[in-house]
Order: sequence, then C-alpha cells, then structure tokens
Amino acid sequence: MELGLIIGFTAVLIPQLRDDTYMGMDKNAESWIASIQGFSFMLAAFVSPCVIDQYGRRKANFIGAIIVAIGWFFLIVSGNLTMIIIARILQGLALGISSLSGAVLVAEYTSPKYRGAFITLTTITMLSGSLIVHALGYFLLWHQVAIFCLCVAILDGVLVFLSPESPVFLATQGRFDECKKVFHWLRDLDEDEELDAMIKVQILRRAAMNEPQKTILNKFTVKIKSALITIKKADFYKPLIVMMHFNIISVWCGAVMMDAYGFDVFQKLVGGSEDEILQNGKNFSLPAIRFTSTYFLLGVNLHGDPSVPEASGYLKTHTY
Repeated sequence: MELGLIIGFTAVLIPQLRDDTYMGMDKNAESWIASIQGFSFMLAAFVSPCVIDQYGRRKANFIGAIIVAIGWFFLIVSGNLTMIIIARILQGLALGISSLSGAVLVAEYTSPKYRGAFITLTTITMLSGSLIVHALGYFLLWHQVAIFCLCVAILDGVLVFLSPESPVFLATQGRFDECKKVFHWLRDLDEDEELDAMIKVQILRRAAMNEPQKTILNKFTVKIKSALITIKKADFYKPLIVMMHFNIISVWCGAVMMDAYGFDVFQKLVGGSEDEILQNGKNFSLPAIRFTSTYFLLGVNLHGDPSVPEASGYLKTHTY
C-alpha cells in the first residue's frame, strides 16, 4: 500500500502547495517533488539484493518501513520545499528496498498454487493506497493526509516486525530447524517435498562453499559462472523480458502520470476549477477504476485464465 500512498500523495501535495505563497512553488520544484523519489528508488533497488541476501527479507522490509515512516514524519513537520524533497528521497529509498524484499517474501511465503493470486493482491493494495490518498486529499490538507500515511507506515512496520523470516533465507543460513518450523507454520504439512528439496540443495551448496581448497577468488568465480548459466536459461530471461515489456507499456500509457498529475490532466481535458474537478470526483475516479479492475483480475487469476496478459497488453496499448 505504501507505493500507492507515496505516488498518489503527489496529486494531493502539488495542487495545495501551489496555493501556498509561503512555499514559493514553481514548475521546477513541482517536477522535483514528483520525480525525485524515482531516482532514490533506482539507487536503492541496486543495493536491495545485497541487503536481502546478507540480512534477510524480514530485516530489509523492516528497514524500509522505518525509512518510509521517517519520510512521512519529515513531510508532516516540513516548512519548506527542501525538507519536502528530502522526505521524498527517503520515501524512494524505502520503496527501492521494500518493493523487492516484499515481492520475494510473498513468493517464498506462499504455496505455488496460490502465489499468483497473492502477487496480484499486492497490486490491489498498491492501488487501494492510491485511491485512499486521492479521496483523503478532497477532505483534508496535505499535512493531515501525511499523518494518516505515517500511521499506515507504523502499522506496516509493526506487522513486519511480528512476521517470521523467510524459510528460504533460514535455509541458506543453515538454520534448518527454524526453517522447518516457519515453513510448516506458513503452509502446514502438505508441501514437505518442497521443504526437503530446499534443505537438501542448501546443504550441498554450503558443503561446496566450505571446501578448504577453494579460495575467495575461486568462490567468486563459481558465483559468476552460476549467474551466467542462470541468465542463459529460458525460464529466467523470457519472463524477465515479458515483465519489462508490460512495465514499459504501463508507464507509457500514463498510469504513473495520472497518479501524480491527475488534477492537471483533468483540468486540461475538461476545464473547470479545482473545486469543480474534486466535487465531480474526477481526481480519484481513475484510481477507483484501476482498483476495481485489478480486483476483478484477481478472481480471474485464481482460475488460471491465460487470456489475462493478452487483454492487459491490449488495453494498455489502446489507452496509449
């Protein structure tokens, strides 16, 4: 949900800052506020895999929750544009860490037969965050909306703190008893074959890595060769290409832009003042439609309909 709150908050923040003469908002500042979290997101996304592998998925998620809460706090107490931009940078860093670790946690927590539905559910929570923050922006000032978002971030941090570590990460650390306990708590006793295979693979991997004749350079070379072999596999690069293709289409059809500049787009299209656009619900009608359609696709996903990707690609291209 945090991703939706952060992206959608731009559509609440910028129109209200324009009316605040003390802040001295201009087009340049608007552009930085709307886009700066994307740069910090990208930087954090490069570091995130190392954090996940070294410290675990749960700790990475918790770090992200703390950083995003600090970002919301900075927004609440901010009295100038500099503090607002710093807050947005922190939020981008948090999302860069949490987006990857959260997706990995969902994949490793859930059973393969339900995994697709749970991953779709993460999209629903993101869109619900965007819908909520757009709706709150109609009734509240941006400081008050930021307080609500801070409460969500704190709740997110508490839930992550109380959640168990991924069984896959526990297995990679050699904590096999704890791995079995968490795996059975998450999935009961119905999928022990996957558990046994996972533990067996990690035992062999640890034995190979601990061979005394292997130097650090040799271990590094083995990792590089293993990565190159993985990259050449069709079950790796084909889904990656498809995913990148859909993400590019999603961005270019205006999904992110509408979240951040929904008011400006509707004003250019239909005219009218800010109050008229908000009273007609146009500023958060698109997030509501996206949320509803994704919820419908979740039901379709549970039945394994293969036409969903084709339909999604067609609609995105047609929208563009």
